[in-house]
Amino acid sequence: MTMTRVRESRMSTLALFFSILGALAGADEAPGNNADEAQTNIAVPDEPPGPEGWTPVQLAIYHKWQIFPNSYDVYGLGLGLGSVHDNNVVGIQAAPIAALAEGDVTPLQLSAVAAVTEGNSRGLQVAGIASVAEEGMWGGQASGIASMTEGDARGLQVAGIASVSEGGLWGAQLAGIASISENDARGIQVGGFAAVSEDGMSGIQVGGLASVTEGNARGIQLGGLASVSEDSMRGIQIGGLAAVTEDDTWGWQAGGLASATEGSIHGLQTSGLANSARDMWGGQVSLVNNVGMVRGTQLSLINGPLPFKDFLNDDETNECHGLQIGAVNNFSRTSGLQAGIINLRQQTSDGEMGGVQLGVLNNTGPTNGVQFGLINFSEKLDGAQVGLLNFEGGKLRFPLFNFRFGGSDAE
Repeated sequence: MTMTRVRESRMSTLALFFSILGALAGADEAPGNNADEAQTNIAVPDEPPGPEGWTPVQLAIYHKWQIFPNSYDVYGLGLGLGSVHDNNVVGIQAAPIAALAEGDVTPLQLSAVAAVTEGNSRGLQVAGIASVAEEGMWGGQASGIASMTEGDARGLQVAGIASVSEGGLWGAQLAGIASISENDARGIQVGGFAAVSEDGMSGIQVGGLASVTEGNARGIQLGGLASVSEDSMRGIQIGGLAAVTEDDTWGWQAGGLASATEGSIHGLQTSGLANSARDMWGGQVSLVNNVGMVRGTQLSLINGPLPFKDFLNDDETNECHGLQIGAVNNFSRTSGLQAGIINLRQQTSDGEMGGVQLGVLNNTGPTNGVQFGLINFSEKLDGAQVGLLNFEGGKLRFPLFNFRFGGSDAE
């Protein structure tokens, strides 16, 4: 009733104001034009402008029943017994069921159920079930179930189930089940089950089951079951079962069962069962090392391309330059030291050996170096063979010690 009277009073005041304007305008016109005629030429609005303004205090029982309408800004305190709904808030907005803002909230928004701002949250937003900032979050966001922002999250985002940023992350994101950034994640991202960045990641990413980056990963990536980078990885990547990079890896890649880099690895690759890479500059330690070209050190039961190499490695020319220690070493070309029970050349190649072969059985193509073994095979010798049986060019040569230098053809 009071509001109706206030509106009627405002209408009367506006009408009087426009009438005065019309009278003044008519005084300047030619005789014969009176004030009433001038008044008819002025458009009077049907309703006064919507209630917009600000208040230092907003009180509400329910967001439909509050002192000031939701178009008012609050500079101070906005409280609701059930819920409260304001425009921009600079101060504190709190309600047990829902604290709602159509604009920005700075610095504190609290609710036992839901704290929601359609603008930016600048400061701290806390809710028992859900904290939502539709444009962005600068500061802190915490909730029992979900903390979400449709823009960038800059600061700390914490939730019992899911922390989600549909933009980028600059800071820390923690969740009991999943932490998700749909753009770059820069900082710390931790999820009880999964930590996911749909673009790049720079910093630390930890997932109880899986850590996944769909772009480049820079820093530390840890996954209880798997750590995956769908682009390159620079830093440390560890997976309880598997560590996978779909491009190049610079640093250390470790998997409980398998470590796989579809490109080149520059650094150290370790696993409990198998390592795979196109090329390797550094070191590999596992039961099986499957790689195209090696420049460094390999320690394994089996080193080299496997019979199912097309599944893991599509290089037909395989080379090892450095140190190779394993039960079976299999490469097309080697230079350095090969030490194993069986040292072979890849059967699809006329492979060369330059350096030293040490094993029970040594088999290679052209040899430029020394073979030490019980049985030595060389297609063409430019060096020496030390063993019980020495074969060159398919023929049995001198036992114990056989040598040939200068690349002369075997007879």
